[in-house]
Amino acid sequence: MDKGIDLQEIRESLQLNEAEINPSTRILPTLTYNRIFEWAAARTQDPDLGIHIAEKVEPNQFGMLGYLASNAPTVGDLCDIVERYQRVFTPDFSHTFTSTEGVCQCLYEEALLANIDSRQDTDFSFGILITTIRLAAGESWCPLRCDFTYPKPEKLDNLQRLFGSDLHFEQPANKIYFSDEVLSLTMPSGDANLLAILMQQANQLLDQLSSKDLIRHVKFLITTGIGDDSSSAENIAKHLNMSVRTLNRQLKERNINFRELRNGVVINVAKDALINTDSSITDIALMLGYSETSAFDRFFKRLTGQTPLQYRKSAL
Repeated sequence: MDKGIDLQEIRESLQLNEAEINPSTRILPTLTYNRIFEWAAARTQDPDLGIHIAEKVEPNQFGMLGYLASNAPTVGDLCDIVERYQRVFTPDFSHTFTSTEGVCQCLYEEALLANIDSRQDTDFSFGILITTIRLAAGESWCPLRCDFTYPKPEKLDNLQRLFGSDLHFEQPANKIYFSDEVLSLTMPSGDANLLAILMQQANQLLDQLSSKDLIRHVKFLITTGIGDDSSSAENIAKHLNMSVRTLNRQLKERNINFRELRNGVVINVAKDALINTDSSITDIALMLGYSETSAFDRFFKRLTGQTPLQYRKSAL
């Protein structure tokens, strides 16, 4: 986990150009992402790399989807959020939950990785889900059964530690099974009020996504990446398959610029959170990508004429 790999080594080993892997962007084509993941596991001699990363990351490192999941009141709400919104924020990957006779099963699908070795991504994706459920169910909680499409590894100790003892390999699909009693468990960090605001923002943007309006599409992408670098002009331009210069030109033709759009999205989410939740200003600042509350205070006051605290008090 702690072994650093030079970026140039990755490019040369996998014959990737700068456009395919660039440190200034968190957006990777799905196939490139999987190649890097599998190569990194071999390069670091860690066949359980996906598991180890899943145990290190926090949900809020995944932009809007992570913040939605972090504020789910129950495990059932968490599952609903992951199923509904992952298909939008990361359309090449999906979790589908079904419940029958007291057992809930989660099917994980990778649209572009069929017939490709994707063990690391599968372990990583299921690992994040399991470690998040453990926040409610306890550190020793494991699924009842896990099915994997990849062949049985030589060593199973890390897999069994996270996924339990009932493991099946070379199966038709990647699935985990667990008692549906888990769905009613309370998530310790859930904030129903903040979740409602985030879902309102996400749902409004979902409705707009089908529109060909560039401004609405850019707003949607900013919102999905709120709180991290993926909401930068560079990353959004790449997502739209255009240069930053082209993006800026097209926005200028619509009498607006990227900074104005981004500031508007951030301010709207901030105002909703300040008025409709009890979240501290520090937590709201962190959610929006500010590591220091003072920087968020200056930003908010510059655009609204009030500090976040003044705005919250005036709205009471």
